[in-house]
Amino acid sequence: MVWKKVTNSDTGTADLFGGNDMDKVSDIFSGVDADDIDFNADIKFRSGKLQVANPANTFKYNVTAAAIAADRTLNLPLITATDTLAVLGLAQTFTAAQTFNSSLLKLRNPADTFSYTVVPAAIAANRNLTLPLLTADDTLATEAFIQTLTNKTINASNNTINDTSIATGDLLKSNGTKFVRFGKGTASQYLRTNAGATDLEWATIAGGGDVFLGQANDHGDFDNSFKDNRLRIWNPADTFRYTITAAAIAADRVLNLPLTTTADTLAALGMSSQTWTGTNIYQGKVELNKNIHHTGAISPTQITSDQNNYTPTNFLTSNVIRLDADSSFRTITGLGDATQTDGMRIILRNISANTILLSNQNTASTAANRFDFGGYDLPLFSKSEVSVTYDGTLARWTCTVPTTYIVPPMNMGYWYFMDRQTGSTADATSVVTAASGGTATGIVAEAKHTGITRFTSGTSATGSGSWGNLGNQLFLGNSCHWRYDTVIKIDTLSDGTNTYVLRCGFLDSGSAEPTDGVFFRYTHSVNSGKWELVARANSVETVTNATNTAVAAATWYRLTVIVNPAGTLAEFFQDGVSLGTVAANIPTAASRQTGFGNMFLKSAGTADINFVQMDSMQVIGYWNTSR
Repeated sequence: MVWKKVTNSDTGTADLFGGNDMDKVSDIFSGVDADDIDFNADIKFRSGKLQVANPANTFKYNVTAAAIAADRTLNLPLITATDTLAVLGLAQTFTAAQTFNSSLLKLRNPADTFSYTVVPAAIAANRNLTLPLLTADDTLATEAFIQTLTNKTINASNNTINDTSIATGDLLKSNGTKFVRFGKGTASQYLRTNAGATDLEWATIAGGGDVFLGQANDHGDFDNSFKDNRLRIWNPADTFRYTITAAAIAADRVLNLPLTTTADTLAALGMSSQTWTGTNIYQGKVELNKNIHHTGAISPTQITSDQNNYTPTNFLTSNVIRLDADSSFRTITGLGDATQTDGMRIILRNISANTILLSNQNTASTAANRFDFGGYDLPLFSKSEVSVTYDGTLARWTCTVPTTYIVPPMNMGYWYFMDRQTGSTADATSVVTAASGGTATGIVAEAKHTGITRFTSGTSATGSGSWGNLGNQLFLGNSCHWRYDTVIKIDTLSDGTNTYVLRCGFLDSGSAEPTDGVFFRYTHSVNSGKWELVARANSVETVTNATNTAVAAATWYRLTVIVNPAGTLAEFFQDGVSLGTVAANIPTAASRQTGFGNMFLKSAGTADINFVQMDSMQVIGYWNTSR
């Protein structure tokens, strides 16, 4: 509605309205933004007649009074900044603390029919009631209302769980639905599972106070003491029991149980037929009053060829290997697969009718699987056995006393050894022959060389000297394993003035080139003064030139020749190191016997000078079967 204005323009006076003053009143009631009006008098608006329009003047708030029965004053709060009135039906956020007197804060139910009235206790100081930081909708817990708590941790030290009737020693026990009071038992009773395994019950100790019947008991972190004969363990049938009896110790002792990783069985002193399946280490002295029975035996398939890195099935879990060979001198060059451990002991038992050879430091097997018998092969005769032990530091199998096996019994082989003590010309087996115009004389011993015979060259340009059994005394091959060893030192090397050939090994002549033999041969003008490795059968020879350094004067050499039982291979060693092999013209035929020894044969020089020193000689032969 627009109010009319007066027709004249009159400013009036200080006491009298003019036409302009009346226009201003008209503007106020017409919605014109006139000057602010300061009312200092009561203005009464009837219910619904006081209206406040929105800023766009499109809608308005109607202020409606309730049906009060007396005048009431509605006080506006003392605000310090622009603020908004709170109303009942609008969701609003209070940004300042609001105070509600006791019983004046009420929360209505969803149907708006009943209220929760918040009544504080008579606190004597301000208190903060902190609501939890919820991550989902939840419900407040109250004292008397039946509720189920979830995700709660109850600290037993700061909380008291009570019941209507409690006594010292009572327990809490589940009845399948909730935890209820479970009264303590009577004197000396113990807690156990009932016969149906459906509940707990108190029971009276039976059997004189030493048996807990029908129950597994876990004892916590406290000591349990049992008097002698009071700790008893029943068998599964509950018919007999073990009684633990303590010895008369004079001080407390700790008996440690081993850290087992699976179920296991205790070992008993007097019980027989128990099998140790694990590795047991004894750091103290072990005394055995009875023999040890090695029952962990295996019988691998028959050996039908030489074996390198021999590892039969169950090798690592057995202590006896029963070996069976199909023919003479099957050779085992190594044992295991390099997984054997330090201290492992194996008994190798030959159950066959043929000799088996354990080859010393044979390169056909992996280094960690080889035998080390001090430079000797070891024969394992029919129906005999040897115990070998693995040394983890050496990474080799060793034998306790290898010499026991190296020297054969009379029926299984041949053994000859001579350490020259004098220059005498003969012993029961070998003969010493000086060169023409020369000597073979015993000389002063050296360290590790207790008997030495020195041969001089003699005055004949074609003279010879020898030591040995240089006839036709033995067959090589023919299922016999042969070994020749000698220790010598050359005083004067062969040269153009004093020329000679030195031979050491299996020889059948002391004054000429052997007809049959297997031997070392040296002279300065052949193979650059290095050893030749020679096999001759009926004067036809095969030679392998050694590639080591040239033979030197004033140097002790230990020379070894080994001929295999088949007579198909001869191997030559200098000081235990293989120089090579020869595989042809080894004399094995029935008419091709030979002997053994050392000899030199001159071809130039007439001055009688020191030629060679011969210290010792050894010959070993092993038979496949008894003679």
